[in-house]
This record gives sequence, C-alpha cells and structure tokens, in this order.
Amino acid sequence: MNTFTWRYYSIVVPAGASALNITVHQTNAWGDVDTYVSRGTLPTFTDYLARDITTNKNYEIAISPAPPGTYYIGQYAYFHVEYTIQADIIGTCR
Repeated sequence: MNTFTWRYYSIVVPAGASALNITVHQTNAWGDVDTYVSRGTLPTFTDYLARDITTNKNYEIAISPAPPGTYYIGQYAYFHVEYTIQADIIGTCR
C-alpha cells in the first residue's frame, strides 16, 4: 500500500452475530498502517466507530456488540506498507 493513501474493505454482519474481530498483521519490516472501522459509512480520521493508530506490527480491533449492518474498514498508510487483514464475524450461541 502506498504512502498517504486509503484502502477500504466492507463486511456485512448478519443479525445474531455477537462481535466483529479485525486482525491486521504487517508483513514487512517497516511502514505504518492505521485501521479505522465504521458502520454504514466509510470511516475517516474523525468519524469512526473504532480504530488502531499505534505503530504495532500486529493488532486486533474487536467490536462487541456488533449490530447487524455493513461495516467498512479503512486503512491509511503513513508509510509504504505490506500487510494481511482478516475480519471474523463471531456468532451467538443459542
């Protein structure tokens, strides 16, 4: 991901889900990517539900409870970065 750019992903959380977990693993030795999450609209620097703006190479954002809807994950690269991202929907036991 190039420096000073946004990349967006979306995931639909269905009714009955209890949480949304987003895991980011930076795969190169340098770089910095910040992750912002929102529901219903694209996140920005100032409008988000949750975020991680640390310089950690690996981190998780947990949203619980996670009401049903479309969640948008925005990632902003402060320096060129390579990473993997995973989003897991956690269900409710009945």
